[in-house]
Amino acid sequence: MKEIFGDHVSSTLLLPIIGRSVVTQEYPRYFDFANSKDIFGYINKEFSIDSKNLNGTIKGFAALTYGLRYKANVKACFDYMKDHPNCTIVNIGCGLDDLFPDVDNGKIQFYNLDLPDVIDLRKSIFEKREREYQLSKSFLDHSIVEDIRFSPEDGILFLMAGVIYYFTPKKMEGFFRYLGNHYPGARLVYDSESPFLMKQSNYLVKKQGIQGAEMKFLVYNPSSVKHWDHRITNISINYDFSSFLKDTKDIPFKFKFMFYVLKIIKGMYLVTIDYSLY
Repeated sequence: MKEIFGDHVSSTLLLPIIGRSVVTQEYPRYFDFANSKDIFGYINKEFSIDSKNLNGTIKGFAALTYGLRYKANVKACFDYMKDHPNCTIVNIGCGLDDLFPDVDNGKIQFYNLDLPDVIDLRKSIFEKREREYQLSKSFLDHSIVEDIRFSPEDGILFLMAGVIYYFTPKKMEGFFRYLGNHYPGARLVYDSESPFLMKQSNYLVKKQGIQGAEMKFLVYNPSSVKHWDHRITNISINYDFSSFLKDTKDIPFKFKFMFYVLKIIKGMYLVTIDYSLY
């Protein structure tokens, strides 16, 4: 097997790996993603990819945002586990993330959910671990409710890092209602961008020769999703990704300024949604 991906959204799973590898080298005081470099080395050796083009594009601020998005997911897990130590965590569109070892408290049940080609690749890279499961399905496949074991009392957290971008608001509204129907008391955490910034991101992805991965989640008011399901009890939005750093003294001024501008124009954000238990 030499071709790993066709021209579709799964092709973008290499970008976070490269980004995290870059920031580990450039900002070792903030990031330690040593396994990202190993994973990309394996992919580059086993499959036909344009690694030179990818490495040349994912750098600077783009790499930094990939590193911070991962940190945001780690924080979301620990925040939720404070009150739900026996919870279930579902990493939707997991790609090649190895999140479970970074958040495992010895009690949680952890599911990596992605399309079959991605899960097959994960199985060839990662060792099998207790309480970690691989699901080869689309998150829009309603049969996932049969595969994910959870207790409403223990809680369930859904992570959607870098996923929601590729789906229309109408499609995601249906998914939000599905969560309310089948996972009482759930929490959903996802990131997205303003329509203006999304257009810039679409240009960046196309520049790397990746086709069929257009970002479609054009929502002008992120808080409006609260009205998509009556069981949504709370929604919080963080517009400052630099807040996931312990400080910013080693971050170049131009990047700190970019984070400031993005915060002011609400260009990039993290959303946390809670559903009612009853």
